[in-house]
Amino acid sequence: MSPVSDALFRLSPAVRYVAVYRHGVLTMAERPNVHVPSSVESDRYEELLVNPGRHVSISIESEADALALVPQVRRVLVAAGLFPA
Repeated sequence: MSPVSDALFRLSPAVRYVAVYRHGVLTMAERPNVHVPSSVESDRYEELLVNPGRHVSISIESEADALALVPQVRRVLVAAGLFPA
């Protein structure tokens, strides 16, 4: 896992999956013991083909209040230089 993934997972147990594509390097991580319905290989190609630029993908439990996490996610991304301050 990357420091960004670690920080995002620490925000909430509702964060299930994180992918960061930066400087041509893709890192993907999922929370342990969480069933993600797609395969790691298909996730990898989706991140590389569908989202080819610098990006962060975050999967959040459907029951969670995703909008409540936005300010915290933004702080993590700003600190990592992935989002403008």
